[in-house]
Amino acid sequence: MAQSLATSCQTTSQTKKSDQNEWLWQFSVAALYLLLGRAVHHYIINHGIVSIFWPGSGLALAAVLLGGKRYLSGVFFGDRYS
Repeated sequence: MAQSLATSCQTTSQTKKSDQNEWLWQFSVAALYLLLGRAVHHYIINHGIVSIFWPGSGLALAAVLLGGKRYLSGVFFGDRYS
C-alpha cells in the first residue's frame, strides 16, 4: 500500500515537471521564431532586398517534424507576433 502511494506521488511530480518542461519548449519555439522573423525584417527587408529566405519556416518545420503536433501552438504564436 505504501509503495503504491509513493509511486503515485512520484508519477504526479513527474507529470508536473513534464508539463512545465512542455511549456518551456513551446515558449522557446515561439521566441526563436519571433527572433528569426525580426532579424529577417531588420537586416534583409528594410534594406530593399527581396529574398525568399525565411529561417522561421525552417525552424517551424524542424520543430513539428521532431516534436510533433504539440509544437504547432508555439509556431503559431511566434508567427502571429513576428
